[in-house]
Amino acid sequence: MEGTGLKNILETVYGENAVVHMMTGEAVQRALRGHILVDKCLYSQFITEMAKDDPEIQTLLDQAEELYSSLLSGETTLGDAACSEVLIQLETVMDRKKSELAQTSKTSQLWMNYQRMAGMARMLIKADRTGSWLMHLQAVSNCLTVFAAAGYFSYIVPAISSLLPAANEQPRGKAPRRLSRVP
Repeated sequence: MEGTGLKNILETVYGENAVVHMMTGEAVQRALRGHILVDKCLYSQFITEMAKDDPEIQTLLDQAEELYSSLLSGETTLGDAACSEVLIQLETVMDRKKSELAQTSKTSQLWMNYQRMAGMARMLIKADRTGSWLMHLQAVSNCLTVFAAAGYFSYIVPAISSLLPAANEQPRGKAPRRLSRVP
């Protein structure tokens, strides 16, 4: 991410020496917090720009805020909120806008990929904290391409080894499912 301004962004929150350690992999926890913070800021900017361009999106955001308030007050359950039509519409509009941006600008494409990777890290953390084995498998599966692209080939074999037994388990009432041989 050299030349993207990420180092400058992190230096607004962390000291210059701390950012050097974060970027070289010496301060992993601090780096993770910093990357998640940058991801949240990018997301906030994205939402703000979308709301400026389209009043319908602002309406959806207001409805999502009302849904959040009703969730906090106990009027709505978490399951109902997660399946809410408002959130589905908002996600659809955001995905469409992200794909438009990624097609028009290489810089947007870079930051969208950055956010995708930060999302993978959040998913791994969430799977670990909640003890969700299926979420862990999904997160590891998502990370395989990143491991390969970054040259971390020593991580690929253990990741695939953890995925294969789970993928080859037979779900109840269904025929066995097998993954093809990994090259």
